[in-house]
Amino acid sequence: GEFRFMGKKAYAKPDFLFQDREGNWFIVDWKTGYPHREDDDLQVQCYMFFSKDVYDVDIKSATGVVEYLTFPSENPIVIEGRLLNELELKNRIIEDNNLIMKYCEDLERNVPKPIDFFKKNESAESCFYCKYRLLCEPDVKFD
Repeated sequence: GEFRFMGKKAYAKPDFLFQDREGNWFIVDWKTGYPHREDDDLQVQCYMFFSKDVYDVDIKSATGVVEYLTFPSENPIVIEGRLLNELELKNRIIEDNNLIMKYCEDLERNVPKPIDFFKKNESAESCFYCKYRLLCEPDVKFD
């Protein structure tokens, strides 16, 4: 859903949010793809901010969890809100947001810069998994 992060529109959609009998909140993200632990860790932390803004969840009493459904041997990521450095996370999100804004032609209308502005990734392996690969190579067949 949509929420505000430091006055800016943001989107988040945790898979599951619940409160146990002791009043502790759990924000769960289920992953079915290949684990990307650093990105997944950041994503569930952002979900914690979403839960705070939308549902008034006290981050300090919350736990963020990432479960890898298709990789059962992969240990889940568990983020305890009481150990979360909110200022450090806010700064990371601001940095990422500033980077994203650099790629916008019109921020108000969320219009990206022309496609020629973006450097092509030359890694064929990365291209195989990219959902935008047809923008770069519309005639290439990926089997």
